[in-house]
This record gives sequence, structure tokens and C-alpha cells, in this order.
Amino acid sequence: MKVEPWELASLHRYFIAANKMHRLFEKMIPQATTDHAIPRDAAPDAAETFRYYMSDYHVLMQYWYSALFVVVEGFRDDLKLHDPKIDALLQSPYAEDLKYMRHATFHYQKHFVSPKMLRILASTDSVPWVWSLHQAFDEFFLREVPKA
Repeated sequence: MKVEPWELASLHRYFIAANKMHRLFEKMIPQATTDHAIPRDAAPDAAETFRYYMSDYHVLMQYWYSALFVVVEGFRDDLKLHDPKIDALLQSPYAEDLKYMRHATFHYQKHFVSPKMLRILASTDSVPWVWSLHQAFDEFFLREVPKA
């Protein structure tokens, strides 16, 4: 399927938005002290849970992940694009978990901490996967947009 230049530009716009969330999130990492971390060995109280999920750190991560899935959806499902690096990364079950994060972010959830969100947050292995996927999209757009 041939993708028109304006279609690639439209998808790139979504990546630019995801990248802005990513950059803002990156700025929060040095500030993400133990104040923002929920202890994994003990059940946090409601105030700790609220503080974590409402922190700039978490909100920016949640919106970055969600925006990145919009790019995945446009790339894979709508435009049916292919890139060896991206295609390989999208074989991971984390791709489905990223979709659920997007659902938890942009669709009302009854639970304050949605199980849909926890699918990707439950594994620390998902973190390098998301960063790798983001980087692969960055490389794809840097390479393909000038050709369009």
C-alpha cells in the first residue's frame, strides 16, 4: 500500500505530540525520588497511591505512553506501514499493554488505578521496550519524512 506524503505527515504529527510528552517526562526523571515511588513490598496507603498517580512524573509518562500507542495504531492498523525494527518491537505483548494504557488514560475507568493501566506498569521490563519503540519511531520518521 502506497502512503501519500500527507498521510505520513499526519502520522508524524502524532509522533511529534508523543515526543513532546516524552521530553517533558524525561525532565521529570531526576525529580522522581522515592516520594513518587510506590513501595513494591508493602501495600501503599491511599494518600501514597494518589500522590504517585497524580504526580507530574506519572501523568506525563501515562500521556506519553498513550500518545505513543496512537502512533502505533496509525502506523500498523491505519497506514499499514512496515519497518523491520518497529515490526519486531510490535510483536511484543507490551504492544497490547500499551493499547490498554491508552484506553485507561482516555476512557473513563471506575477504579482510580485501572487494571488496564497496570498491565504495562506491572513489569519493569516494559520500560526499555517503550523507550526502544519510541526511538525506533524517531529513526523511522527522521528517515522517511524527508523522502515524502
